[in-house]
Amino acid sequence: MPYDWEGEAWPASAEVQAGYKVKKGIAVYTDHMLEIGSDCTYDQRIGFGLRFNY
Repeated sequence: MPYDWEGEAWPASAEVQAGYKVKKGIAVYTDHMLEIGSDCTYDQRIGFGLRFNY
């Protein structure tokens, strides 16, 4: 667990990810990340992606 010694804070994050298999070896996904605490770079993030399994 990380600790910010200068800011004396315990930053934390939580991430949820969901996806859909398009066909064998190809999938699309989305993820949502929340940062918890007062010393955060971002409050939240949303991402989309494409995965290949070769």
